Amino acid sequence: MGEQVIDASVAIKWLVKNEPFRHKARQLLNDATIKGTTLIGPPLLEYEVESNLQRRLQLGRAAIAATDASLQAFYTVGVQIFAHPNMVRRA
Repeated sequence: MGEQVIDASVAIKWLVKNEPFRHKARQLLNDATIKGTTLIGPPLLEYEVESNLQRRLQLGRAAIAATDASLQAFYTVGVQIFAHPNMVRRA
């Protein structure tokens, strides 16, 4: 078991058909699942994925149902968000 860092461009490829290199991104996800690799994302990953999907919706390149399904799929993957020590809020 190890760790693999991903960013929004990889996550979008998991979710959106016809993305370039989608097969490679999905293979990374499949391999991580099989090997028990922990997927880690940067602090803004969720916002970046949501923003990208929302933009596709606004441009008419995706339907509401497909966008909702993509978001649900993203959250079921279980990417752990990495919070850098310097970015932790202090009371």
